[in-house]
Amino acid sequence: MLLFDHLSPDFFLIFSRSNRHLYAQVVTEIYDQYFGVGFVYPKRNDLVLVIYNVLRANPDLWTEDEELLGLPDVVRKRGRRLRVLSDEAGQDRLLKQAQHIYRRLVDTGWLEEEAQGLKVTVDMPPAALLVTERLVALREGLAVAAAGVVVAIRTALNAVRVDGRTNAAGLRKAAENAQAFERSLRVVLSDLRRVERKVMDSDSLEARYQAFFEDFIGEVLLKDLEEIQGPNHPYRHRTEILRDVEDISLSDHTRERVMEGYVEDRISPNGAEARAQLDHDLRVVAAVFGNIDISLDHINRFRRKLESKLSNTIRYAEQGEGRISRRVVDLVRGLEEIRGRSEILGRTSSIVPGPYLERPLYFGRAVLAAPRRPRPPVARQPLESRRVDPAQALRRAMMRDYAQLFQVGPDQVRAYLDRVLDGRTSLEARDMPVTSLEEFLVVDELRRYRRGMPPSLERWYVIKGAEGWRVDEWFRCPNFRLSLYEGMVDAAGS
Repeated sequence: MLLFDHLSPDFFLIFSRSNRHLYAQVVTEIYDQYFGVGFVYPKRNDLVLVIYNVLRANPDLWTEDEELLGLPDVVRKRGRRLRVLSDEAGQDRLLKQAQHIYRRLVDTGWLEEEAQGLKVTVDMPPAALLVTERLVALREGLAVAAAGVVVAIRTALNAVRVDGRTNAAGLRKAAENAQAFERSLRVVLSDLRRVERKVMDSDSLEARYQAFFEDFIGEVLLKDLEEIQGPNHPYRHRTEILRDVEDISLSDHTRERVMEGYVEDRISPNGAEARAQLDHDLRVVAAVFGNIDISLDHINRFRRKLESKLSNTIRYAEQGEGRISRRVVDLVRGLEEIRGRSEILGRTSSIVPGPYLERPLYFGRAVLAAPRRPRPPVARQPLESRRVDPAQALRRAMMRDYAQLFQVGPDQVRAYLDRVLDGRTSLEARDMPVTSLEEFLVVDELRRYRRGMPPSLERWYVIKGAEGWRVDEWFRCPNFRLSLYEGMVDAAGS
């Protein structure tokens, strides 16, 4: 399916000229008033009125004199009339601009008209609706777009555990919400990069302060990060979400019910496609919340870097203002001396008349500029390395090791299996030794592969279900058997 099967080839032309901000404001305003909620089919003059009001409220957005176009050919004589201002010339100009913008929106495919006799109604095509929804989401910001996602995912997973067939669509929606939440974290990181670029490109200290306090503190810290660190914090329900995903994945009855729901709700055409879609949705949710540490650590590291830049900017600004402060102090002291002399002469006013001020000297050796002195030679000095608090360095190293501990990769899995197989061609889960936290995490990762090996390991091992359960102080899970791939068995035998 081609993109422009649903979009006009000229669809994005309204954003290619200097009036793009005006068109974006007009499109979002039309969406908010008529197409955002409910089935409303406005008339042509209704939308021209909306455009007219946007022009009247934001006259500076019209920055380019386009060749004004009139309304389309269909003529209507009834409908809402435009209220005019006392300035007829200005009103006529705004009305012509509003009609021109409406005509441009119709010609480029953002709006489409339907004529029923003399009655003309206007609708926004589905593709234009989707694009406008994204524009509105960008305007509203991340905090609105990501609100309540974590709670909604947990609620959907709980409902699937209760009745997988009825609530199967909720699992599909939970996977989409998880992907949306991951994108929201990327947006936060992108905003931090944008603020850093704006700070580094600032030409003055005032512009740098504005970037810090308005963009970084006002938008990112108080809006986006507050939303993530508050009720939408992924750690709030992370354990429950991962446990629900695991329970659904290991319960054959729940899986069968969800697959039936996928077929009934037409999410998947048949049982095989439903099984693949179910595994994909569970894998998406588990991947997002299982690897959330990396995203949050990246965001926090970038945030600390920006806070350090802010602290350094304020500190150096204070040092620069200190020289001005010393000059102001000297000036005040000089004025105080003049005031003291005036009081001795019997004058109490702080405003000293001319006779009591020293006569300025315009000519003489004292007013000549002092000759420049030779610059002192550059002398070698010991370069002091940055002092790092040992406790802070140890804490960072421990946090890094802790984060890497839970990232079990294929190399760790292969190293463990090569050690425990020890010449054997297969091994059941209940016979896999676990003597440390690292081995527990590897076996737990293998348990997640019960439905199939990942591509990085499927050429080495085969995993299948087995009878019984493994029940001990480490696990309580269904048993499975892990075997060497046939080619690897032949290579080991030879």
